[in-house]
Amino acid sequence: MNHKTSCLLVQLPVPNNPSLNTPLAAGYLKAYAYAQGLAGVAEIELLPRRLADYAGDALLVDQIVAHQPDVLGVSLYTWNSERSWILSSG
Repeated sequence: MNHKTSCLLVQLPVPNNPSLNTPLAAGYLKAYAYAQGLAGVAEIELLPRRLADYAGDALLVDQIVAHQPDVLGVSLYTWNSERSWILSSG
């Protein structure tokens, strides 16, 4: 049985300005992992921006749980580190 590791990458937005939220680091991580041949062993997804940028905490947690990732990656910045910690430790 071939089980791919499921990875979900999340970047929460800049407060009061979600239009600035570009998950560049997460995108680079996914591209690099696949370029290194990990596509055969890992399925890497980015949480869609429409959710990451506008969903409240309860919906974000619901969506993360619904994905059932083996690995959750969260981009941390000064503006989102506390909220990211709360969401990922819940």
